[in-house]
Amino acid sequence: MNKKNIYLLVIAGGPGTRLWPFSTSDRPKFLLDIEEGKTIIEKNIEAYESFINKENVYISTTKGFIQSIKKYVKRINEWNIVEEPVSKGSLSGAILSTQRIYEHDPDAKIIYTCSDILFKDVDSLRKSIKNALHETEKQRFVMLGIEPEDKGLQDYGYIKAKVNKKNTAYNVDKFIEKPTETEFTQFFLKDGFYQAGVLIYSAAFFFDLMKRHVPSVWKQVKSFREDEKKGIKVGRAYDNIKAMNVNYDFIENLPSEMLSVICVDSRWYKIRNIETYYELLDKDENHVVGKVMNFKSKHCIVRRKTKKPVYLYNIEDIIFVENDGYIIIGKLDNSTCELRDQVPNP
Repeated sequence: MNKKNIYLLVIAGGPGTRLWPFSTSDRPKFLLDIEEGKTIIEKNIEAYESFINKENVYISTTKGFIQSIKKYVKRINEWNIVEEPVSKGSLSGAILSTQRIYEHDPDAKIIYTCSDILFKDVDSLRKSIKNALHETEKQRFVMLGIEPEDKGLQDYGYIKAKVNKKNTAYNVDKFIEKPTETEFTQFFLKDGFYQAGVLIYSAAFFFDLMKRHVPSVWKQVKSFREDEKKGIKVGRAYDNIKAMNVNYDFIENLPSEMLSVICVDSRWYKIRNIETYYELLDKDENHVVGKVMNFKSKHCIVRRKTKKPVYLYNIEDIIFVENDGYIIIGKLDNSTCELRDQVPNP
């Protein structure tokens, strides 16, 4: 596989309201710092750097996030930030971004990933990606899967596989969203995978499937792209596009013979709440930004903007976040998000 034909497409659309008050409209979830002062999206991109050229990294986002991405993501060319005028779900963003890549390189192979997904074992990820890129030569869409360990993540989407031990790729049998405990135990612990949120495909094959399976969305996005190339920034066609999800409304409706799943032998993180975010942060007993004096406190997140110190004494599982105009103090769990609607300009 020629490295110059491999592209990374990172979908970065949502604000991440479940990570509020850390995630805000000015700095959405995927631009939050985690390890080594790097943002979530930068750590995501970093995992693929060994086989993707810098100029082949694209980010699909909406207009409201463009300036923030330019500010916080240092290693991305401005041309490679693909802007949707309004959010219409992940499918339209995938079509628009893939179209731009295809115009530049008709032989492109694309690794599509959500911005809030991280893998602990990067070497294992790279091995699986290499196998997946080879699998695309068979005119297949390839998904990455994570082997279930227990019943702890039943609320994720699952892929039931037709096991073929002779190959690294498994044929897909069916998808089940949020399986019952019986389904999980019966099917997925034996021959199923979590959907890892990473797809690998050839751009040409992608468009062939688009034309056949979602022709209306395909035509509308293509029309917008033609307007965009002519310098018309807002295409009327985009306003009428039906919001669709690339997984639920497209991938999961394809014939099984067009789909493969490859397992990644790695711990996998979907950063969708404060508890997962805390797990990935640089920290000792607590994660702190600003002047903080700690006395017998642990498992806290404190972020200050002013110079006044914060003294922590004998507390656990607390967040203290200072944003412009307000300070939030709450539990280090998802319940703090319930306050969001009560705060001006969250």
